[in-house]
Amino acid sequence: MFVELEHRIEQAVEKQMAEKNILVKNIQANLMLDMAKIASWEYDPETNLFNFDDIFYRLYEIDIHREGVYVASPEEFISDFVHPNDRQKVVDWIQKGSEMVDPNEYIQIEHRIINGDGRVKWVAVRVGALFGPNGRPVKYCGVSQDITD
Repeated sequence: MFVELEHRIEQAVEKQMAEKNILVKNIQANLMLDMAKIASWEYDPETNLFNFDDIFYRLYEIDIHREGVYVASPEEFISDFVHPNDRQKVVDWIQKGSEMVDPNEYIQIEHRIINGDGRVKWVAVRVGALFGPNGRPVKYCGVSQDITD
């Protein structure tokens, strides 16, 4: 009985330490993204929606309070943010990327965006995927960084 109790206590302590380590890593990752001005986002193929973080709106120089949403469909994202001359390139990349993403790799593209006041910037975008038990992507995770300079 005491051996079992000791084992349960050890498991609880290990679980608590693992949860604390995950929390620390998440905080560090958020700090790194913010310091490097790298926007993070995710795309859910089930809902067909992008979900953007606050840095995304700073990168695109858009007021989230004016826009009022943290989510957008691919069509909305492309028409609202991607430079008109790069839209087809991004559409083709999205279609090709959804077929190519490997669990251990990422895909990348560079394209122009139009920020909130109409200025053009260049961004590098990298995307990886989370896969479900059936081997199909259940979520795409991406980062975008201003490479204009």
